[in-house]
Amino acid sequence: MFHTGSELFERFNLSLESEIIYSDYSRSMIFVYRHAIKFTDKAILILYPAKDHGDWIEAESIDFSPWENIIGFQNFRGSDAIEEFSRPEIDNWLSTIPTSCLQYPFLYARQGKVAYIVEGVPKSAHSRKGKERLKQEVLKRKDLIQEYFGSPATGPVEIMIDIFSSDFKRLPDVDRASITIMDAFEGAVYENDKQVRHLQPRVFSSTSAFIKLECQTEPMEGYTVENITAGSLYPLATGVLDYYVVRINTYRS
Repeated sequence: MFHTGSELFERFNLSLESEIIYSDYSRSMIFVYRHAIKFTDKAILILYPAKDHGDWIEAESIDFSPWENIIGFQNFRGSDAIEEFSRPEIDNWLSTIPTSCLQYPFLYARQGKVAYIVEGVPKSAHSRKGKERLKQEVLKRKDLIQEYFGSPATGPVEIMIDIFSSDFKRLPDVDRASITIMDAFEGAVYENDKQVRHLQPRVFSSTSAFIKLECQTEPMEGYTVENITAGSLYPLATGVLDYYVVRINTYRS
């Protein structure tokens, strides 16, 4: 889904002492994140701890920065700056890289794990049409889910629902939306929603991710999301502001 840090380092020949310079003029040693960087043409993500996470392996936290919040990269040898790459140079390169385009709803399924991304805000249990639409969309993909996931689980299940919204006023009641989502995956991923032992719905402001960093007395705090997968942030990193991600982990009995 993403481009990786190795592509960035190769293109700009970034050294051990290279720094990333943000628009508030704060700096960070970028080499330590070499294996923890993922990016699109619109945003760059740094995953913690700094190791090579797959797109659907949960990271402790992810720092999200739109490219407009980055001034450039600078290479050093000791205390001497030997090379600098400006935003125009970075932008020119980004315009040439291939980009993935997800078709929504998007499904990822592997043994014991499912991730499902839907564009727009989730519907509550009071919205009959919305509830039935999600159920039918999941059932359409039942064969594909079970091809990679296996038959519906009979053991404990945990569900994480991450909702990204540009307007909190448009959001339904999160508890009721969770009921709709649990019901939709019944029969496809697990036999009965009573198997759900852990349910974690969260709501994030997507517009906060694109706040412009500006120079002030102290560096501004960036946009960080904890206990999430990089894949869950892919729509945001391509400019989609309203969507939700359902991640399901099952434990075979």
